[in-house]
Amino acid sequence: MKSYTKILYLSTFLSILCSCASNKKGNTDAIEEDDPDSEMCETCEGRGFFVKTCGECDGEGAVECDNCDGTGREECTMCFGKGKKKCTWCYGNGREKCSSCHGSGVNLYDEEEACSSCNGKGYKECTTCWGKGYDECSYCFHQGYEDCDDCDGEGRTECEECEGHGKIKVTCTECEGEGKILK
Repeated sequence: MKSYTKILYLSTFLSILCSCASNKKGNTDAIEEDDPDSEMCETCEGRGFFVKTCGECDGEGAVECDNCDGTGREECTMCFGKGKKKCTWCYGNGREKCSSCHGSGVNLYDEEEACSSCNGKGYKECTTCWGKGYDECSYCFHQGYEDCDDCDGEGRTECEECEGHGKIKVTCTECEGEGKILK
């Protein structure tokens, strides 16, 4: 969990606790002293709600990232996870046409002699990929993966159920969130 997420989590958690403490009476202020028909709900102690640990994230405020399955990585979009890509100069064959004989393999000035640059082959090793046929992917530094965009490489994302707080506010079913019940 990144530090700003931790700070957000702590500040929200503290605000929930403070609101619970300041609302200890809950909605009992609305109960008139002389109202004989209603009384404070004992189930929620007049608050009208409970603060519970989030069941989706077990109170952690974050869940496994769906995009990367919690690894924090995803396949490189440039090399498709291979860490290398076909050489764009030689199209992956590792060789290029000899510039001296234009691929014919013979000396242009004496057609009975083989080209001295390519030894009569008509091609030379590609100078871009040095005959390998591929270049290392510079986008992912030839690792084949990059940090997941959804979770910034953390492997976890903010829980949508509790909005990253780890706690959720649940309305009291006994008093339907009013903090008071009829006698």
